[in-house]
Parts: sequence; structure tokens; C-alpha cells
Amino acid sequence: RDSERECMEADREGSGAMEADRRRDRRERSCSADEEYVTFIVRGQSQCETLLRSALTAEVSPVLLAMVEDRRDDSFPQGEKDASGRFVLEGPSNKYAFSLLVECVRQAGSLPSTIMGERLQDLPLEARIQACRFSDYYLL
Repeated sequence: RDSERECMEADREGSGAMEADRRRDRRERSCSADEEYVTFIVRGQSQCETLLRSALTAEVSPVLLAMVEDRRDDSFPQGEKDASGRFVLEGPSNKYAFSLLVECVRQAGSLPSTIMGERLQDLPLEARIQACRFSDYYLL
């Protein structure tokens, strides 16, 4: 599938611990074919990330959960999808900030403060700002 290939190509661009986490997630995905996955992409960007659907809860990310939830009525629209079926986010446009956001979701909504501090410290200023801004939006 094209979206999986794009995600794998984007994964190769990652770094350090996040790259190791992605490899672990891919192994887990191949072992648990019964699980449902959702893929997110930022509008205008090529990097995408795939998450277990069950990782999206109201406690972890009410915004992302609302995007992917099946709606029985039209009272609230479902999140926008692109032609490949990936859910389209408005940001963060920085790939490192996007990866950090997804990693927070994978870790049930938060990373230990020491790990978060290390990862934020390693990011360029613009990526740090986006990581904080969009984590605040999607995770609170």
C-alpha cells in the first residue's frame, strides 16, 4: 500500500530513540494483525505516522479520538481523510515535532519528564515550539 510505503520512507528519516520506537511498533504491527490502525499525515507534508486505534482514548487525546471515531449521526463530522485514507492534521509541520507528538500518544499521552526534556532539548527552536503547541492542542 502506498500509505504504508510512505510511512516507512518517512520512518527512515527519523532519529535516535524515536526510530527505535518506530521499529518496535512495526514489529508489533506485524505480530498483531487483528488490531485496527489509523494513519495521520500533516496537510502539505509527506511524513505520516500509524498508530493503534486503541491508543486513541479520551484520556490520551480527545481531539484525535474525535477525528477517527465512527459517527452514527451527522452531528459532528469525522476528521478529514486524504485519497489514501489517512487522517489529515493541520500541524505540526515540523517532522520532528510531529514524531514527538505521535510518540506521546503511543506512550498513553505523556512521556516521562526526563525523556521529554531530553528530546525537546535536542530539537531546533521552531520544532520545540511546534511540539509544545500541538501537543498542548491534541493531548489536552
